[in-house]
Amino acid sequence: MANTLKTRNMLCDVCNAATTPDEGSVVSPENFRKLLAKGWGVHENNIGMVMESGLLREQAITMLTQQHAASQSPWFLCPQCAAQARNV
Repeated sequence: MANTLKTRNMLCDVCNAATTPDEGSVVSPENFRKLLAKGWGVHENNIGMVMESGLLREQAITMLTQQHAASQSPWFLCPQCAAQARNV
């Protein structure tokens, strides 16, 4: 019998793009903090959403960086974000 279950899409934790678990990559919280320290990991879409609440751009980036750095969970990255992270 053919497998009728479809692979469910997941959302990238950085850019929110839909991707499958097989196509995405998982980054440990420790490695994600290293990426943040190098200036990568805060996506423009998230900065814009926070700025809509009234914060200035630099305040939004600082807040998001702090929130991301405090995470103890692994980060799921879409192929595009994973490629960017490898080049940081």
